Amino acid sequence: MKKRVGLVILLSLIVAVVVVIVLRWRNRYNRIDYLSRFIVDPYKLASRDEPDSWTNMDRNLMSRLEKLSHRLGKRLAITSGYRSPAHNRAVGGVANSAHLKRMAVDIGAFEMDPGELARHAAAVGFRRIGVGRTFIHVDVDHSKAHPTAWGREVYPSSQFTKAQLMKMLGF
Repeated sequence: MKKRVGLVILLSLIVAVVVVIVLRWRNRYNRIDYLSRFIVDPYKLASRDEPDSWTNMDRNLMSRLEKLSHRLGKRLAITSGYRSPAHNRAVGGVANSAHLKRMAVDIGAFEMDPGELARHAAAVGFRRIGVGRTFIHVDVDHSKAHPTAWGREVYPSSQFTKAQLMKMLGF
């Protein structure tokens, strides 16, 4: 009987440890120490007027950003992540922006041609990509058309048109 009770206690402890590990892994994108592995400044995921809003970004988005970072061999310089409605209006964002849903980021292309960065983003599974002069926008908002890309039509300083980007990215 004592052996059976000991076995039940041991199995209960093992299950508890596994649950803790799974929950910790599942919530890894809500931890600064984890995000810092692939994002230069994780706090840039937050809306400027809501400093604690960097958590709960879309997991699919974060997983692809992590893959993009690994593919490039460096951390990503996020310039815009989640935006509150007020912040989105202030920066001239569209009313149905994926930034409002925590499903989009802008990535600075400071050490790389934005077109090249966009190609890498497409290679890791991003299917909605905008290319500006010094940054790219990526999002995972499936309520919008995909695959799609945009450049000069939205960002006048971009060197690319939509047609050029669609071809370049294989969309």
